[in-house]
Amino acid sequence: MAESTLGQVSFGRYYRQFSSNYALGKENLLALAVPMISVNLVLDFGRVPGGFWTWFLVAFVGYLAMLAPAAIVAVIFRRVKIPTGFYLPTFFVIGMIRGITIYILGRALGVIPDHDIAYRVIGSGVFVMAMMATFATLISNFDRAAKSVRELEIKRQSLQNRLSSMQLEISEQNSEITGRVSGLLSPVIADLIQRLSAAKASEIGSQVAALRNTVDNVVRPMSQSVASATSSLSEPSLAQGQSSWFGRLNLDAKLRLKDVFLPSMSAFMLILVSLPSSIAIAGPNNGITFAITLGASAWLILNLARYAFRNLEMGTFLAAMLHLLVHALIGLTALAAIYFVEKSLLLQLVARVFILVLIFGLTFFIGQARHLHLLRANEELQLVNTELEKLNAQAKQELWINRRRIATVLHGPIQAALYASAIRLAQAKRPNKKLIQEVTDDLNDALKELKFEQSSAMPVREVMREMIDLWSGVCTIYTSIPKAVHQITNKHVTAAEAFSEVVREAVSNAVKHGNADEIEITAKLNDGVIDLQVINNGKPPTEKQASTGYGTRILNELTLSWSLREINSEKTVFTAEIVASV
Repeated sequence: MAESTLGQVSFGRYYRQFSSNYALGKENLLALAVPMISVNLVLDFGRVPGGFWTWFLVAFVGYLAMLAPAAIVAVIFRRVKIPTGFYLPTFFVIGMIRGITIYILGRALGVIPDHDIAYRVIGSGVFVMAMMATFATLISNFDRAAKSVRELEIKRQSLQNRLSSMQLEISEQNSEITGRVSGLLSPVIADLIQRLSAAKASEIGSQVAALRNTVDNVVRPMSQSVASATSSLSEPSLAQGQSSWFGRLNLDAKLRLKDVFLPSMSAFMLILVSLPSSIAIAGPNNGITFAITLGASAWLILNLARYAFRNLEMGTFLAAMLHLLVHALIGLTALAAIYFVEKSLLLQLVARVFILVLIFGLTFFIGQARHLHLLRANEELQLVNTELEKLNAQAKQELWINRRRIATVLHGPIQAALYASAIRLAQAKRPNKKLIQEVTDDLNDALKELKFEQSSAMPVREVMREMIDLWSGVCTIYTSIPKAVHQITNKHVTAAEAFSEVVREAVSNAVKHGNADEIEITAKLNDGVIDLQVINNGKPPTEKQASTGYGTRILNELTLSWSLREINSEKTVFTAEIVASV
């Protein structure tokens, strides 16, 4: 896969994510039970008095004390638009409530000393603020990516459903048109032939009128109706599904390791979480030194890991193991710094440091891996949908070209045969049997044309030459169309007709609406799509001219996309993408 920005993050993006109602959503509040309870078991159990279940009770009650005000705040924040700057202070206050509750319960159970109040209140405020922000970011990443994937999946299903039936639908529509046209015209022309063969010389005038009336009242309106019809295919209705947290968690999926490591965010969060407990255990000076050292180690080692593994991809499980090893190295580096600063603290901090960095490493990896899986799926779906869009564009081309071919037959050979027959009969004072036979043969030939058999398209090179000759004396046309475009249009008749029609429309508009006298036509083939560009020195059409009319419908139906823009008030540029093959 080409280089992407899937894993690139910024603090600004994170700030916008956790300064939102994601942090107060039920998924986030429930997920916070794990760090809220485990932190006391990791940092307090074994350091101060109290057994495991005593500290579990304290931690659980503390979690409930955080949950209650968070749920109340969530209701208020959903009803009232709150500035983003209020979110983090609110998280901090919720954490202080948790800290006060833990301190009161711990004092009652005899496991928390009096002097721990500042550590409990301030430390809990910082910890809850950091955890709510971190989990909100992870859940936000998932939800946004999952929503995008669901939308793309729905679009893909819609396109696939359309593609599965479009050939049959196109065939049915074309059969309906040809059947309607042949059904209406064939009896009329057959009747004219019969009447003409049996008519006396004095009755020829009425037959001439009948021929002209057939053209004016039947053929011409029918050709206009067929040509201007919209080539629409039915749009299937699909219900939007739901994605679960583990719906796309694939341990065999490849991850680019550069995108997995988050140096700045990991360092910032580790400092926030470790600072209160470090001060409580080691004192202000050593505690601050240790927290900063831990954050600096995380930033440096994770950046080195990003650089060292920048071109490497691994399966999710192996990437997780490597991610945890890198975080273990972070803990080892921080402990080495503690050894040189204060050896006596080493035994107290060894287990806590490793547990802390491994929990953080696992949490960040799960969130980022989930995010990357979804975004990778997003990219793959976009590629699929691009191909499906091309196929749909081809289908619309085919339907339009078939309609246009029918209209051309009606407007050309059928109308010409009827008019020519009427004129030839009118010019003869007393039509002889030979003339009547010739007219009858022409009308029979017109009947054969109503089979609408597909003929080969005129080569694009010839179309360009005819266009240059046609507009000679009105404007100068320059063309630059490579061999690849000529080859693919020679191979695909529908693409040739679509390309020629779009070019005709662009040139005609440039002259008619913009009074251009110089036009440059260039094209190139790009992955089965012809990128057409028509530059002219005229004025761009008005907004009304550019958005309405038959020409706009032609462009909408024959191109994958098209646009019109003005350059420096001197030139107008028309661009279009025309699907040639998929």
